[in-house]
Amino acid sequence: MDYLTLKEFAELSGYSVRHSQRLCKSGKIQAVMQMHEELKQLCYMIPISALPENLQAKYYKQKKTESGILPDKIAPENDSENALKTPIKHGLKDDYKSFEELSEDERKQVQFWSELVEQWHSEREQHTNKTEFDKLFVAHQKYLHSELQLSETTLYRKWNAYQSGNYSALIDGRGGHNQKENSIPAPVWDAFLWYYLDDRRPTYTLCYQTTVAWTKEFYPELLDLIP
Repeated sequence: MDYLTLKEFAELSGYSVRHSQRLCKSGKIQAVMQMHEELKQLCYMIPISALPENLQAKYYKQKKTESGILPDKIAPENDSENALKTPIKHGLKDDYKSFEELSEDERKQVQFWSELVEQWHSEREQHTNKTEFDKLFVAHQKYLHSELQLSETTLYRKWNAYQSGNYSALIDGRGGHNQKENSIPAPVWDAFLWYYLDDRRPTYTLCYQTTVAWTKEFYPELLDLIP
């Protein structure tokens, strides 16, 4: 559970620290006495869950901004393109967590991966041979972070999760990445048909391999969704 100090609560609510203290003493704001790790003394600590909904929303919005998280997307009801951007949430209800449900350590992981995939995507756009750049980027990051479990596929999957707002999939070891959708994303299927309906009648295997290569180049976020 997340807690605020009196100072943090005052900054969030706009009250003074003294007034915030009076609210805690009077019981108008639920608080507990806990040992502050840095100050090494007992202090009022206010649980986020005890705050009014508007302050809770403000708090988590600030946390998302600090973590470099994209704002929540409001998708039109019949937006087929947006539906393709959020497949990873489908079928993962037990695994999926909202940003508010993440622990501090999990939020740090979300922040790390968000910054990493943003950097990758920004630099990727500047290169003509994007698949070759992906390999170099992965190798460089593994050199900088020897403990990092990173591959090109992981990078694409994390980007998809980042774009979809699926925070659980940005946490190491989470996200159900082996679970595939029953339907193939429209751009990928169109590409497959383009290759398959060639007058030269290429084999299924060749069409599949070519489609994967094409997706890797132009829609890497959809690569992990190809069955």
